[in-house]
Amino acid sequence: MKEVTLVVNMRGIRNRNTSREDKYGSNTLIILIKRTWHEPAQVHIGKKGITEELIAEIKRQLKKRRVIKVRILPSCIKVLNMDRREIAKRVAEKCNARLAGVRGYTFVIYKV
Repeated sequence: MKEVTLVVNMRGIRNRNTSREDKYGSNTLIILIKRTWHEPAQVHIGKKGITEELIAEIKRQLKKRRVIKVRILPSCIKVLNMDRREIAKRVAEKCNARLAGVRGYTFVIYKV
C-alpha cells in the first residue's frame, strides 16, 4: 500500500498519487476533508493550551473519525504566545497526524 500525498491550495485538495492503492482510498479521504471543513469543530483548544488530555482526546477522535476539525480559541494564543499555524503544526505532530489546512483559527487534521 502506498501513502497518499495531498496538496491543499486555493482551488481545493488534489491528490499527487496516481495510484489508487492507498490505505484509505484517496477519493474517500479528500471527500472527508472537504466535508469536515463545513462541520462544527470537534475539539476546542482553550486557555490551558496543548495538554496531554487534549492530545489524548484528539487521538481518540482521530481513531473514531479519521478527519477532525479543531478550533483554537483566542485565550490559547494569548497564553502560548504562538502563531496559529505553529499551534496547528505542533498538535498534528504530537498526534502523529497530518495537517490538511489552516483557515483562520480553525484547522483540520487527518490520520494516515
